[in-house]
Amino acid sequence: MVIWQEKETMDGWSNKVMKPIVYIVAPSAEFLESTAIAAHESHFMPLAYETFEQFAEYYDELSAGCILLAAQRFDSVAKLQVSRIFSRHSSAQIILVLSNWKLAEVVLAVQQGVCEIVSDRDRHDTIAMAIGQAMQRDHVCRSQLGFDLPRTIRNQLENQEAEILCRLINGRTTKEIVAELDISARTIHYRKKAIYAKIGVQDRNEAIEVCRRHRKSDSSQFGWYASLPTK
Repeated sequence: MVIWQEKETMDGWSNKVMKPIVYIVAPSAEFLESTAIAAHESHFMPLAYETFEQFAEYYDELSAGCILLAAQRFDSVAKLQVSRIFSRHSSAQIILVLSNWKLAEVVLAVQQGVCEIVSDRDRHDTIAMAIGQAMQRDHVCRSQLGFDLPRTIRNQLENQEAEILCRLINGRTTKEIVAELDISARTIHYRKKAIYAKIGVQDRNEAIEVCRRHRKSDSSQFGWYASLPTK
């Protein structure tokens, strides 16, 4: 079950400003609460889960944010969890919080793609800083990859349709989308027809214009991200 989240998310995600999400996965209720408070104080939206399976059920890889994964050590279980996250979102920003660690495990975690490693004994502000840095990287990655659909558009689409539209409006060719998403050109053809029908356009150029228009009026996560400095 979700044991900590802001009131507005409990009301059906109907909040006016959708902030980037900090997904927190840890077995300790005390750690979950303290980390959720750190995320909240940094003006992010914390969603906390006691188990990885609970997190996996609710995780939305198209939503802006980062993942804070707590573990005793970077053992085979933690490695598998990190791999499962990257299989869904290859540019996910994962912060690993370890109770005990060895240098070789830290090196392996970095090689696997973990962006930040902190100790569960670190101070409140250290974890908050790690979250902030992960969010900046997420902003840069999503801007580069095109995961910047206005939420009013995103909510009309299935996940795969959103991934395709993101790439279409950022100039990807069908061949490039096939390679990136590992789907057939035929699937993209049918998905494009469904996407255009749902958002009320005829072609890619109209889709770009509709997204641009909605982006100006949509109080989305990426509008919030605009206040972050980028490097």
